[in-house]
Amino acid sequence: MTIELNLPTITTIVASGDLHGKIESLVFKLQEQYKLTNCICFCAGDIGLGFHKENYYHQLFKHLNDKLIKNNNHLLMIRGNHDDPAYWNSTQYNTSNILLIPDYTMVQIRGKNILCIGGAISVDRTLRKSGVSYWEGEDFQYQEKPLNGILPDVIITHSSPDFCFPFTKDGITDWMKKDPELQNDVDKERQDHTKVFEKILKNGAIPSEWIYGHFHNSHVMYHQQTKFVLLNELELYEIK
Repeated sequence: MTIELNLPTITTIVASGDLHGKIESLVFKLQEQYKLTNCICFCAGDIGLGFHKENYYHQLFKHLNDKLIKNNNHLLMIRGNHDDPAYWNSTQYNTSNILLIPDYTMVQIRGKNILCIGGAISVDRTLRKSGVSYWEGEDFQYQEKPLNGILPDVIITHSSPDFCFPFTKDGITDWMKKDPELQNDVDKERQDHTKVFEKILKNGAIPSEWIYGHFHNSHVMYHQQTKFVLLNELELYEIK
């Protein structure tokens, strides 16, 4: 799927780390703290959609959309693990300046092809309630067909390839004790992200940047000419 955004007034493209429901905080940071205008912000997952009733998000998005319009700013959101995937299967929550971006969508803006893929595993899933704070299908789902032949300049995901930071599972050892399948599942998740990178390289593209969240930390590294950027919660990063 390709979305071509015909927004000639856009001058700045940024990405944000996890929101965890703090969408209003992100808008405040963009417009009041950083005084950004004519900007697109890609949110790298964990938006926090699903923890309230649907009408709550309709009202919230309408309220924030009015604010975003004043500064000509736009939010493009991919799903994380703390998101109900059903919200991304519908366009009813989209507004003029807030879009939920389905997995494997290529967003074309200002001459850049930006590939967006969401999803990850909730390491605390054993303590969550299905359909309330945890949703089936929230994990990353590798699909090769949408990757055939595409040449992205930038990739934005929620999780990351297995060669990226973090390099150990130190932060989830307690959760692995409570969830015997967790280690294998998170290993596969990150291996599948690596398969995405390898497929893109095989297509002939060398993405300049791969941006991700999920791990609640900040880190920058280079791998095969691509800059991999991990963003902390609500951290902003400008895409060049």
